[in-house]
Formats: sequence, structure tokens, C-alpha cells
Amino acid sequence: MRIDKISMKNNNQQPGVLSKSIHGGKWMLMSSVTQKGLSLITFFVLARLLMPADYGVMAVVFIIVQFFTKFTEYGFETALIQRKESAEKYFDAVWTVNILKSIFIFVVIFFFAQPISSFFHIPEAANLIKLSGLLSIFSGLGNVRNILFFKDFDFKKIFLRDFASQITFTIVALGWAVFISTSVWALFVGHVARIGIGTIMTYVLMPVMPKISFQFKKLRDLMAYSKWIFGKSLVLYGLGMVDSILVGRMLNPVSLGFYSKSRDLSSTATMPIIQSITKVSFSSYSRLQDQLGKIQEGFLKTIDILMLIAVPFSLIIMLEGGAIVMFLLGAKWFGIIVPLKILSFTFLITGFSEILAPLFDGAGRPDITFKARVVQLIFSIIFVYYGITLYGTNGAAFGLLGSAFVILFYMIWQGRSFLNLGKEKFMPAILSSSFSVLIVLGLDILLRFTIHDSLSNLVLVVWSVFLGLVYLVCIWFIGALFDSGPRYTLITVLRELKNK
Repeated sequence: MRIDKISMKNNNQQPGVLSKSIHGGKWMLMSSVTQKGLSLITFFVLARLLMPADYGVMAVVFIIVQFFTKFTEYGFETALIQRKESAEKYFDAVWTVNILKSIFIFVVIFFFAQPISSFFHIPEAANLIKLSGLLSIFSGLGNVRNILFFKDFDFKKIFLRDFASQITFTIVALGWAVFISTSVWALFVGHVARIGIGTIMTYVLMPVMPKISFQFKKLRDLMAYSKWIFGKSLVLYGLGMVDSILVGRMLNPVSLGFYSKSRDLSSTATMPIIQSITKVSFSSYSRLQDQLGKIQEGFLKTIDILMLIAVPFSLIIMLEGGAIVMFLLGAKWFGIIVPLKILSFTFLITGFSEILAPLFDGAGRPDITFKARVVQLIFSIIFVYYGITLYGTNGAAFGLLGSAFVILFYMIWQGRSFLNLGKEKFMPAILSSSFSVLIVLGLDILLRFTIHDSLSNLVLVVWSVFLGLVYLVCIWFIGALFDSGPRYTLITVLRELKNK
């Protein structure tokens, strides 16, 4: 009876946007999970063939390309999604800007490859860095009209585009490593192919060819909003790369390889959820700017989803990450275990602050998230630098965790007045998840020595999966004690998906 009451309430309050958000979120989640899944499978195979230093070199490539990309990214696409009126008159000019920007990036990287490679202690990779601008070229050629998929909640096409890209990377990278050369070039060529196919798919899915247009004056209409997106983009780059830059500069390519892959693996479940939530939420909040009740309801549901998926994954990595690494990657990747555990908790904390960002952006207040990112970047640089100085890669992970807590408190402080939600609204999710975590911890502590002393790594992986299932079962039954929370959000989502 309680479930029916909640279902009726939802049906009365969500004639369109929530339904679109759920179905759009389904495709965004499928896209993120599929990409992560294929990426993990590829990594587990290539990790046996390549060396950690190869991944360190590739991490440097992405640091450089993203550095120049972010410093020339003006946020026009995000501004067009946020605007309620038609974006058609802006497309050609934005597309032209993207092409010019990508050519500029290629030229700059090509001529500065030698000092860049020396800065990161990898002079042997200078030729590879010279060609890394190709990643920017292929990306800049993409069809700018793909932003209509976000405005119209047509995330199925995003899924098709991204799936084609990722499967291309898997095929090309593995093929190169097996048949041509087991070197970092397998990763590089794979990523070039991935972005190239992604660009082609933008025109297959939206067969309207943009035109070169130098009418840049019309883009001034977007600057009031996009300047904050541009600023936030720069800061987000710093947040995403400052730890890797410092590790690469202060340590060596092997350490960077360990650290970069521990970051990737620790975000395996958390980041797809966060990315799906933030992309769909931004589109939803942009439409619901004047409807506080529906915004509150949507935000509470995002909290529930994190509790259902991100919390158990992070918990399992922190408890059994060592056994999982040894089984899947082998002894040569032993160096990622400790930072992997620390960063899994870091990304969980980050998730709860990230889901507030689209709320501010969708309401036309990107300045709030920009200021928050600046604060986080400052603390990240300080914490990570001294962390590396004291404890190497483990210290870098601890530094990132400290800055994640800082930004979480800041975003909660900003969001309280923005959402106008009382503490009691969050209690069902917090209590359901907390009790479930305690039960899993108790079970693991009770049986840890028996399981670890007598069983193989394969069984330890199965044990990890079992602990995750225990969490979900607990949150389901404990959730029945409340009138809302993760249990009922899951019921709502499943019923909505079943109806279409």
C-alpha cells in the first residue's frame, strides 16, 4: 500500500521530465557502464602485455592534450543546452571555433613536444607527444549539433556513438599490441581510432553538415553564461590532472602508471553513475528552473541512486581491493593497491558534491560551482604536493581525499539554501545505507581471516561480489522501514522502465 501511494504521488507530479530523465538516464548509464566495461576488459588484457610505464606515458599525453583543450574551451555547447530557445543560429559559428581551436592545439603541441617530454622525464616519447595533437583534431571535427541529443533527452544516440568509439579502441589497441608491437603505441593508436570513429558517428546520427562561419559576433549572446563554464572547465582540468601532473613531475613514469590506473579503476562504478546523473540532471534542471518541488524530488532520487550503486562498490574496493588486483592484474601491478583503496573512497565523497553541480548550472548559477572548484583546486595542489613529498603515490591519493572533503562541505553549505530541504528528507537514504554498510563490515570482519587464509584469489573475488549483494539485500529490507529512500527510488525507476 505504501508503494502504491508513492507511485501515485510520482505519477501526479512528473508528467514529463522525470519520465524523460529516467529513460534518458537509462541510456546514459548504459553508455557509461558499457564504456567502462569494455575499457576494463581491454586494460585487463593489455596489462599483461604492457608495462605500467606505458600507461604513465599515455597519461602524460592526455595531460597535455586536455591542458590545451581546456584553455581553449569556451563552454558554448553547455550554454546552448541551458538556453530554452533554439540554438540553430549558433551552430555553424561554434563548429568553426572548434575546428580552429583543434588546429591551433595540434600545432602548439607539435612544436613544444620536446620540452614537454623532458619536463615529465620521458624524452624517448617526444615523437609520440608530437602526434598527440591528432586527438584534438579528430575531436574538434565532431558535429556540434550533437548537443540536441542532450536538449531533447535523446541519450540513446549518445550511447550508440560512445559504444562505437569504445569498441573501436578495444579492437585497435588489442590488435596493435598482439600483431604489431607491445608498446605504448598500441594505446595511442587505439585512442586515435576511438576519437576518429566517435567523430564519424556524430554525422551518422545527426546527418546535417555544419558550415564554416566566421560570424563570431553572435556568440557574444552566450558569453554571460559560458564564461563561467569556461572558468569551471579550466578548474576542473586542474582538479582532474593536478595530482597526475605532480606525480609525473615529482616521481617517474612507473609511479604515474600505477597512480593513473588506480584512479581509473577506483572510479569504475562511481564515475559512470555520477556522469549519467549530472548529464541528465543538467538537462532536467534546465527545464525545471522554476519548479522547486520537482527539483527537490529529483535531487533526493540522485542521492538514493548513489547509495544503491556507488556506496557498495567503494566499500568492496576498500575491503577486498588487494585480492581483486592480484587476481585480475598480477603481481607487477601490486603498487596500485593502496592508492586504489584510498581513491575509491575519494570518488565516493566526490560523487555527493558532484551531483549538486548540475543543480546550480541548470538554474543559471554556474558561478557557484566555479568558485567551489577554485577552492578545491587550491586545496588539491597543497595537499597533493605535500602528500607526494611525504608518502609518494599513496600521499597523492590522501591529498586528493582531503580536498574532496573540503569541497563536499562547501557544496553542502551552498546547496542548503538553494534546495531548502530539511535534514529529515535525507534520513531514509542515510540510515538505510549506514546500517547496510555496518552489516557488511561486521560480516567481513567476522570471516576475514578464515576467508583470506584458506581460499584462492578467485574465491576472494567471488567473496567480494557476495558482500556487495549482501549490501543490496540489506538496503532493500531496511528500506522497508521508511516511506522513501533508495528502495522506493529503485521501485519507481523499475516501474517507469517497465511501462515503456
